[in-house]
Amino acid sequence: MRVLLVAAGLPFPSDTGGKIRTINTLRLLVRRHDVTTVALVPPGAGERAIEDTRAWAGRLIPVPWAETAKGTAAFYAELGANLASRLPYVVAKHSSRRMRTALAQLERSERFDALICDFLFPAVNTFHLATRPRVLFQHNLETRIWERYVATETSALRRAYFDLQRRRLARFERLACSTYDHCIAVSETDGEAMLRDFGARAVSVIPTGVDLDYFAPQAGGGAGIVFVGSMDWMPNQDAVRYFANDILPLVHRQEPDVKFTIVGRSAPADIVELSRTLPGVEVTGFVEDVRPYVARADVVVVPLRVGGGTRIKIYEAMAMAKAVVSTTIGVEGLPVRAGCDLLIADAPEDFARDVLQLLRDPEMRRSLEQRARAYVVENCSWEHAAHRFLEIVETEAAAPSSCAPAGSPHVPRLAR
Repeated sequence: MRVLLVAAGLPFPSDTGGKIRTINTLRLLVRRHDVTTVALVPPGAGERAIEDTRAWAGRLIPVPWAETAKGTAAFYAELGANLASRLPYVVAKHSSRRMRTALAQLERSERFDALICDFLFPAVNTFHLATRPRVLFQHNLETRIWERYVATETSALRRAYFDLQRRRLARFERLACSTYDHCIAVSETDGEAMLRDFGARAVSVIPTGVDLDYFAPQAGGGAGIVFVGSMDWMPNQDAVRYFANDILPLVHRQEPDVKFTIVGRSAPADIVELSRTLPGVEVTGFVEDVRPYVARADVVVVPLRVGGGTRIKIYEAMAMAKAVVSTTIGVEGLPVRAGCDLLIADAPEDFARDVLQLLRDPEMRRSLEQRARAYVVENCSWEHAAHRFLEIVETEAAAPSSCAPAGSPHVPRLAR
């Protein structure tokens, strides 16, 4: 089978949950079939990332693409210009004439048996294509994320802007879900919403997994509280600010010497500043390997208030036999058991209470750690996800296509 894979970027280095999910879920597909990957590649991607992708996915067609740095004058100019667009900013910035041209040229010269779009945003470059069937791999339900931005934002101006983006994103997500033949979700919650709210034709749910050999228990502890996550993702930024401002002071009121370590790349200036303004806070920036930091943690926290999809970071911490305290949104879509596999709390007082209890009660902590590891060993292998994804694509490719013809009248206008 010949597969055309459209990607928002290179999956290497595998330094985000989405990249890890892509690599592990699609690995059987790229081993067993002839895959051509067309990916948006920023200038600083590096030869190693390109070569690793070629080794993983076979044929790679990199499309040069530059993302404007956040916080710059050019970035705010783009936000202003986007006010006149029908596309949300997060989609508009992935709209690439070069990618559309490359994909069209491929279709003219070759025949493909299936098209897969990895992540929602690059779908903006695929609506003109004739290849069928089309499978959309949705790592998050993006509209839900922006709904939560609106709900948690305190600035009236920013809330109005976020709501505008939410409405545009809902329209685009509905277009993508309804025009692709099959949508793949990473949680039952997301899958149900795709069918109910976004007009998806068919939806399958692929479970999140974890590399049980790589994320194995290590000797450690004693470093206090640890958060792990890419700090260029807004939900992680919100989570860290929420924990540092609303929860950590409650912890320090009773345990003033407890450390809080924030592990993740590209933290914005105000989060870096936390290490200078709050006692016991460390911001590591990019690290080659998160495992030593997780191993040294007494408690791993996931205080997300905004998000969608599933959090691989939770399974990774559990696989390393670490006690986790998360919000309800943090564990959304994960079939974990509160009070058994991890602790769940939403109010700052409840979250701080659970963290303090684990810090002070080593026996309780060890018991939770053992149950966490046992849970992921039994339920969270990547093998099942990879086989299920392969099965979906092969079944779709073998079935007669009932998709609407390419170039439906309402599509090009949105995809400009």
